[in-house]
Amino acid sequence: MQELSLHVLDLLQNSAEAGANRVSLQISEDTRQNLFSIVVEDNGKGIQPEMLEKVSDPFSTTRTTRKVGLGLALLKATAESCGGKLEISSRVGVGTRVLASFRLDHINRPPLGDIAGTVMVFITGSREMIFSYHHFRDSRQYKFSSKEGGDLLGHPELLLKIKETIELGLKNLKTEVGQVKSLEDLNALKQKAMEELKLRESKESIRIIVGMSTCGIAAGARETVGAILEELAKRKISDVMVTQTGCIGLCVKEPLVDVMAPGQSKVTYGNVDAVKARRIVAQHVVNGLVVGEWVVNKL
Repeated sequence: MQELSLHVLDLLQNSAEAGANRVSLQISEDTRQNLFSIVVEDNGKGIQPEMLEKVSDPFSTTRTTRKVGLGLALLKATAESCGGKLEISSRVGVGTRVLASFRLDHINRPPLGDIAGTVMVFITGSREMIFSYHHFRDSRQYKFSSKEGGDLLGHPELLLKIKETIELGLKNLKTEVGQVKSLEDLNALKQKAMEELKLRESKESIRIIVGMSTCGIAAGARETVGAILEELAKRKISDVMVTQTGCIGLCVKEPLVDVMAPGQSKVTYGNVDAVKARRIVAQHVVNGLVVGEWVVNKL
């Protein structure tokens, strides 16, 4: 993976699949200690002791859809190649903590990348979860929490505004400039989303489900979700539910996208990049016409 934020998304997805309803992400850039660190902590089901010993082995996985688990192995290799390490602690029934550290100025350290997009995509599929993100840059910090979002996190325009707000917040870690205007815009959008949510509660919605396994993330699933949300927002569509799922065993076809319309068969599209995602919204979601050449499964 070319960005550390993609590794972060993989870790967050692991937490979701472990049944966590509280997940925290902490990223620290410490110039004095020359240290870059990522911590993901959850209250999920935890890892059995015998599995914990080999959890970063690529040939060990709890998934039944494939015989290898690449995510943690890739992150460990990346951290160690940058003068850092991967530490995992877990208790069954309590939760799991993953720490990845890197030498901040190491020439091989991948950039953090689109962490705001990662957070947006994760909370899109995790509406029942309380998620918090703290980012430290030396003595300054930025905080975000999904606590008050709930079902509003299914609103495309609001999700895109959350991404914008996080991007501004991280930029302000360097400049000390306030973000009042963005927060005001976000609050206004929350009110709009609440009104639209009341209108759609009485009717069934189209559901779009994006595969978010390690393979899917590496293949561009985050960008696929982003394109779907942008196209829905552009068309002022707020009654479509966008969510995510884990590995379903069709790695060669990732990113995978399911479209489920009320009273119709589920349609699964394969190798869905941002361009295809926009067309699926325009043709299938808006006009009800299946894009046949991209279908890999129809049930």
